[in-house]
Amino acid sequence: MASMKKTPIKHENPGETRKQLGRNRKGIGVERDFGKLTNIELVSEGALYVDLQLDYSLVGTKLYRVTLRIYKHISRIECTVAVQKTTEWAPENLYVSLPLGLGEHSTLYLSKGGCLVRPRIDQLPGSNVDYLMTQEGVAWQDDQSRLMVGIEDAPLVTFGSLDAHLIKVMDFDQKLPNQTPLHSWVMNNFWETNFKADLSGFYEFRYVLQIGQSANPATITTDLRAINNGFISFRENSH
Repeated sequence: MASMKKTPIKHENPGETRKQLGRNRKGIGVERDFGKLTNIELVSEGALYVDLQLDYSLVGTKLYRVTLRIYKHISRIECTVAVQKTTEWAPENLYVSLPLGLGEHSTLYLSKGGCLVRPRIDQLPGSNVDYLMTQEGVAWQDDQSRLMVGIEDAPLVTFGSLDAHLIKVMDFDQKLPNQTPLHSWVMNNFWETNFKADLSGFYEFRYVLQIGQSANPATITTDLRAINNGFISFRENSH
């Protein structure tokens, strides 16, 4: 599901509204909208996988389409989110919900900067615990299973509520939960990004979900990189 957050501009200068947001990047009077499913279509079905198309209506977009490729013989789903975004000068954020997990007895891992981090556990005191950057994606693991989400081109993820609030920082006395509601923070119009500052245009974000057996956590980053890169294939002329 998609979620859009917009903070109305109350000043002649849009920069004044942005300066009052703080690190939470949304104001108390933020306007919220959630994607509403409008259509489901079976695009194709073969021996290996099924392709489904889900269309949503979402304020701030003219197109919000999710394509799922669900494999029949392996525990893998490839998800593509296509967006046609309209122009918006007011502070705005677009999130993609990742309502996943393996239960309260599992641990959430984050691939970050070439190493593996357990959010809200392996962090320095005073560091931000509400959103973090990831290089390859995230994974949940318990004694039996591992659930991985490869995130190729949307490297910012958020933890916990999307409501406006003071940013939480790492405090070992508080014992913040390692697992909270997780969102992929795909777009905003106030940080330097790889798209235009007014957000308008066509964009695509890709995620790969794969579940398997539990293994040494040290292999999570390598496994996430593998599902992001996919299979390398080439054509050979044999005689």
